[in-house]
Amino acid sequence: MLAASGVDASAKGESFTYVLNGFEATLTTGQVAALERQPAVAKVVPNTLRHPTTDNSGKFLGLSAPKGPWASGLEGEDVVVGVIDTGIWPEHPSFADDGSYSHLDGYDGVPCEFGTTPGNPADKPFTCNNKLIGARDMRITYKANIGPELYNSARDYQGHGTHTASTAAGNAGVHASMFGVDRGVVSGIAPRPGSSPTPSAASRGASRPISPARSTGRSPTASTSSTSRSAAAHRCPT
Repeated sequence: MLAASGVDASAKGESFTYVLNGFEATLTTGQVAALERQPAVAKVVPNTLRHPTTDNSGKFLGLSAPKGPWASGLEGEDVVVGVIDTGIWPEHPSFADDGSYSHLDGYDGVPCEFGTTPGNPADKPFTCNNKLIGARDMRITYKANIGPELYNSARDYQGHGTHTASTAAGNAGVHASMFGVDRGVVSGIAPRPGSSPTPSAASRGASRPISPARSTGRSPTASTSSTSRSAAAHRCPT
């Protein structure tokens, strides 16, 4: 197929067989045109550089469409989301209780383990609420083998747990910034649920606290086209 299009075999990169039957190749515009004329080629698509984003999930899933779930009021009201990860940063605005969350029966007495690290004033006490229902440090075996860490509590030392919990159940319309730079407005996928994170880790570097929180989410995607093109698919023989 490549030879018939005047393309040297060395231009071919990866081959794909599972999701689609095709391959990638570095081609000139003329070679793309010649390949597209091959009867066995279903489609040639450009290779595109994409950047990971944290604020595009709602749009990608169609939640923010004019007649989508959010517009219809489906925001996860009274759902409780449990996250087993690296903990949670309870003061984050994505988990703020703005007074619109009602008390949920059956969740009284859920652990809220913050401010329990001796000698570390950065691990401030925090009182859980109707948005962030609770958080628990479950790394008993982990700490017995590895030793104490920066926060001997459910407070997130690494950021991953806060990231995942806010994506799933973070408040809607939260203004995001990094190092003082405005990054727009973000929302969780299900903004109205409550959350409860718990840490658990079987090996070094694994996760920690579980926090339940009520949820919401949105985000834009940045992409840049690369200079190469890929022959992404060709027809399977029949």
